[in-house]
Amino acid sequence: MSSSWKQYGGLTQLEGTRNINVNTLTTDSIILRKAYAGNFDICGSLIVNTDVYIGRNLYEYGNSYLHQLETDTLSVNNRTDFDGPVYFHSDFYARNNILTQESIASQNSITVGTQLLFNNHVESTSENYNYMYGNISGIGINYFDPVATLDICSNNVAALNVIGHQSVNTNILHKT
Repeated sequence: MSSSWKQYGGLTQLEGTRNINVNTLTTDSIILRKAYAGNFDICGSLIVNTDVYIGRNLYEYGNSYLHQLETDTLSVNNRTDFDGPVYFHSDFYARNNILTQESIASQNSITVGTQLLFNNHVESTSENYNYMYGNISGIGINYFDPVATLDICSNNVAALNVIGHQSVNTNILHKT
């Protein structure tokens, strides 16, 4: 076997010139022996055929499209901030609470599992919030076990107050 490679300084020996300044570099492959420290600016597309690992932040200033053929899953293991609208063209599932500082608006129905809480206080206890609870028997307002179609429980003197602003007002509490 020939040992002609030794005349060029070995496998990882660097030449005396450490920087190359050119306008265009064309190569079949690039191999980095050490991690690159600095900005790597790409004014075009970056296509990665396997995995991308990001150790810190990812800032994205355009549209993001996810096309993973195996699972169609995007997993984020920490906080994600969106400074613009987020559109879902399918169902949105959350394993935990959805917290908002604004209103929730729907152009269609809102389906609630069993209870709807009305809480204007920081600490949630049964004494400082109102709720609606529903099961097969009916709907309970501040009552978890309704036995009628509408079951109201109140700690106020007036449990039901009906106001009409018409000259004729008819309120029916029972009709057979």
